[in-house]
Amino acid sequence: MDLNALTKLADVRRQRIDDLRTNPTPRVALGICADLSGTMLTIEGGNFQRTGKTTVLDGHVFDVATGGISRLNLLEDGLQSLYQAIREDSAASSSAEVAVVSFNDRAACLQDFSTLDRQTKPPKLKAEGNTAMGEGLNLTLDLLEQRKQEFKDNGVDYYQPMLVLLSDGEPSPGPQEEAELARAEQRIRELTSQRKLTVLSVGIGGDANMNVLRRFSSNNKAYRLNGLRFQDFFKWMGKSVVKTSQSLPGDRQELDISEISSWEAL
Repeated sequence: MDLNALTKLADVRRQRIDDLRTNPTPRVALGICADLSGTMLTIEGGNFQRTGKTTVLDGHVFDVATGGISRLNLLEDGLQSLYQAIREDSAASSSAEVAVVSFNDRAACLQDFSTLDRQTKPPKLKAEGNTAMGEGLNLTLDLLEQRKQEFKDNGVDYYQPMLVLLSDGEPSPGPQEEAELARAEQRIRELTSQRKLTVLSVGIGGDANMNVLRRFSSNNKAYRLNGLRFQDFFKWMGKSVVKTSQSLPGDRQELDISEISSWEAL
């Protein structure tokens, strides 16, 4: 890493610490771990035209089309709805911290934890490559643990963190990815059993491997999103974050999943 990159990282970390000192409001940490593999370009609706060509994405053959609304488009709109729902509540906008991690060929942090009064909009998303789900989960867990330690070091209370895993397929094959998945599963099991983390697993479209997603869920359930459900899910997620921010740290807050229970993949 060059000197400029190191300087930028140091500046970002300093700003994150300064924010905790100037705004000691109890925090709600939400980590979004999103699949941005090439299959997220799959068309889910709208007006589209097949070109007669095909392409291979993440090991599958797809027809090439122009126009339409892709899974990526729906995810982008969903994140906008989440941010808007949180910003509409003054308490939540200064206490809810959102991080966005993507995974395709590799995992990447697109937006580290910060309150939404400091984030003008969700990060830009680009879909390509394969599905390094395990690496994405472990990076999200690393960021959560790092931010929790910063809360503790600066005397800032926080609520039980939340992690939302979104994927439209299944992990890429190979021993390295299997090792990453096993490590992530073990870490999640330890944290959820101690009530230190809540994890929601969400399948996007009809191709998601729901059995794999259940491995990482707090309640061993996975939910499937299609079409308009994207907006409904992220609005519900935003309301859940707002509700948590209005409670007292230490109160046991259980996510009310009644609104999305009908989406459970059996």
